Amino acid sequence: MIAKGIPVMSRPVNFADGKYHHLCVTYDDGHVRFYLDGADVGEEWLPNGAPVQMARDLLVGEDAELGSDEQFNGNMDDILVLGRVLSAEEIKQVFAKGAEAFFGITATAVK
Repeated sequence: MIAKGIPVMSRPVNFADGKYHHLCVTYDDGHVRFYLDGADVGEEWLPNGAPVQMARDLLVGEDAELGSDEQFNGNMDDILVLGRVLSAEEIKQVFAKGAEAFFGITATAVK
């Protein structure tokens, strides 16, 4: 992941098992945390912990470093960007229940 122009990494994790997984990254004024399937898989601190300013579109995959090699190989669905940091417990709930249940969204509200 690139935050404020600085590469940030989780601990090494292996999830190349052909299954779908829930990935989550939080940023709280310089404190970056990584989650895989609701479990904490690492954290880093960035200098000058200022808030992230989304000056351009969110970049995912190859575009993340604006390079020509692929940083992501697979499929993504439902990328969610919030204006607040979810707690570790909230992230576990989103993984277990899904975002619709966590945020109280009904099927009729999503059209």
